[in-house]
Amino acid sequence: MLESSTVEAADFSLPELTISSVALIDNETVGIKLSSDLVSETSYEISFSTFDDCSGNTIEAGSTSFYYDVTAPTLQKLIVIDNQSFFLVFNEPLRESVAENEDNFSLDQGIGEPRTNALQDSASNRLLVPFDAS
Repeated sequence: MLESSTVEAADFSLPELTISSVALIDNETVGIKLSSDLVSETSYEISFSTFDDCSGNTIEAGSTSFYYDVTAPTLQKLIVIDNQSFFLVFNEPLRESVAENEDNFSLDQGIGEPRTNALQDSASNRLLVPFDAS
């Protein structure tokens, strides 16, 4: 568990951005306020210094990467494979949990719901959507 007195903005580094303040949200979570906005579709790496928790245990310095993206994927093309399936190709990788959820897709003209969507291992921006033949 961390103490608020041991966490300071100087303990964190986010290249090309200024950290204006930090706040302990709970005993395990630090909130970070930036002086400028993150840029969508950009990868960042945040580093942190060594900390001591309330019990005197040391949390070693480290870093973690994240990708900030607030822009929804755009469908680039539809590739018909046969009368029961097609590929949807998007402009960026999709989250598997969203893409493979059949409840997120339907096709009109009485065709209905897909059977089991599958992101392609070689291209996470390409989704196979199979339907039962009518």
